[in-house]
Amino acid sequence: MKLVFCNSNLIGSWIIRKLTFSRWSHVAIVDGDTVIEAVWPKVRRVPLSHLLETHRDHEFAEVDVEFEPSALSFASSQIGRRYDWRALLGITTPTRDWERSDQWYCAELAAAAINAGSRKPLFRDKARVTPQMLYLLSRA
Repeated sequence: MKLVFCNSNLIGSWIIRKLTFSRWSHVAIVDGDTVIEAVWPKVRRVPLSHLLETHRDHEFAEVDVEFEPSALSFASSQIGRRYDWRALLGITTPTRDWERSDQWYCAELAAAAINAGSRKPLFRDKARVTPQMLYLLSRA
């Protein structure tokens, strides 16, 4: 499954990178010439060109998924769900119900899609998955 990792010039991008010790502040799932991404206020599908225009730095990567159509179908089924800002803020604290599936931040959504396309889930749960973790997974 193809992912795109990226940064923007916004202060939030810098904060996320610093808090997660990551080169990347955002990850989106590539589906043809569109991406599925979790951004404020909800999960959406936008043209890939829009994502690349709004982020100053980006890199494409592949993650091995046994059933990519299942992963993409799962991600598509999440379009319209709310953005999970509390989980994003809670990455640094242990007081969060990480198993909620009605809200997503970008790395949570990508991790759940990877699990949906795998016989054996790569993530025990979505707890504290960051763009950097997914980036490193793509390099394994």
